[in-house]
Amino acid sequence: MRYLFFYGTLIAGSGNAVEAAVHRKLVPVGRTTVKGRLYAIRDPLGWYPALLPGTRPIHGMIYEVASNFGTADLALVDSYEGYDPRHPERSLYLRKPIGFRDSNGRLQVADAYFYNAALPGGSRLVKGGDFHAWLEKNRLRAYSGR
Repeated sequence: MRYLFFYGTLIAGSGNAVEAAVHRKLVPVGRTTVKGRLYAIRDPLGWYPALLPGTRPIHGMIYEVASNFGTADLALVDSYEGYDPRHPERSLYLRKPIGFRDSNGRLQVADAYFYNAALPGGSRLVKGGDFHAWLEKNRLRAYSGR
């Protein structure tokens, strides 16, 4: 099984075209917490999150990749995240494995997108590690896509 961990604008219901397209081929597994540091970055089209390595709890969703989720679907998500597997050094995000506990407490591995650039000025630490709760608390809107 292959899993994806989403913690921001790719969580189902986030309201952008890429999220809507890929969730037709993903099966929600449930909420989980991973370790990292989470920041919010402002863009003219809304705020988006940046996951960095760390030890703080980061809240998100695990999705299982369905059998009809193909390389073109993964390429769509990679493109949305600014990840180019041929040139990771120039990518805005990197797709890397991250550990999570399933509902039975077993350690599993999912792909997650980690921010791969210097944080821009004005970036804000997402205290509590939940991007959507942070947006709601601060009455801000999520990045709406390209």
